[in-house]
Amino acid sequence: MKGKPQKIDILKLYANGDTKAWNTFLSGCLQNYDLLALEKVLYGIELGMQDLAKQKMNSDKINAWFLRLQRSIEKTIRDIIRSKNPHPLDDPFNKEKFGHMIDSKKKRDEDIERHLKKIRF
Repeated sequence: MKGKPQKIDILKLYANGDTKAWNTFLSGCLQNYDLLALEKVLYGIELGMQDLAKQKMNSDKINAWFLRLQRSIEKTIRDIIRSKNPHPLDDPFNKEKFGHMIDSKKKRDEDIERHLKKIRF
């Protein structure tokens, strides 16, 4: 990631949040394979949540909503990486045909998790 991503105001996003717009953003990133935008938004909401927690303004409802945002971004990142680097075992019905390739799938999935860990705050 080049440059430091901007902090995103969680309360403002929560108040003005639109599920349809959020899903459109995620779908657009998925269609365009835009990992950079997703990484910036993930880092930005994590910075915003840290500030909110420091001010003790986070409630259980805000925490749950933040986790849903974070999870949806991470799921989209995984989907992009998996579509760029497909594996026969992504389809569970291919287990009999490609069971000997389980190690390569585990390695790819570990690489995805390592990438997510690297971009998190």
